[in-house]
Amino acid sequence: MNEIEMSAIVLGMTEVAKKFGLTSKWAPVFAIFLGITISVGDAFNHGKIEWFSSILKGALIGIATTGTYAAVNKFIAKARG
Repeated sequence: MNEIEMSAIVLGMTEVAKKFGLTSKWAPVFAIFLGITISVGDAFNHGKIEWFSSILKGALIGIATTGTYAAVNKFIAKARG
């Protein structure tokens, strides 16, 4: 699984969690945790578990997804005026 697919999964699952009551305050923490979990699981599935790189990759996916979502929301809000 590549980073784009992982990012889409993290974004989608975070939005679903928010629909079930996850507050916006905890959404970035959830996204990072989910990114780490998916990245480690993907590495384990391929039989090449490298803990440090998998955890780092997952954390970066969670952070990037959260930042991109926030930037797009701010842009849309500004465009609507």
